[in-house]
Amino acid sequence: MKLLAIFVLHKEGDKKVKILQEEFNLESFGYFERRGVQPLLVFSARTVTERTALGTRQSVEADQNVNALVHVYVRPDGLASVIIADSEYPQRVAHTLLSKVMDDFTNAYPPSSWANMNEQ
Repeated sequence: MKLLAIFVLHKEGDKKVKILQEEFNLESFGYFERRGVQPLLVFSARTVTERTALGTRQSVEADQNVNALVHVYVRPDGLASVIIADSEYPQRVAHTLLSKVMDDFTNAYPPSSWANMNEQ
């Protein structure tokens, strides 16, 4: 069970998504593979968030080369979190962690500051 990446994003309107925070754990990939995997994870997080309606949770399969699931939760206020984990990672745990990540982020950064934050 491995977590590959965690993202906090803000979905403005219907489509525009801004990455507010991101963290990667790519140790399971070879040194030269990491360079190609990280942009793929960012693309997956951004795309799945764009396609997820406000107030919705879902888990979708990531790229076949990565063998991972993308777990996403977009709150009604537009704040979203994404966890990309291997297929062995339990979905219930992933979705609990998504909520925890957003609660911690909201406590550290009030909603009024999200629009002014620089994209990662």
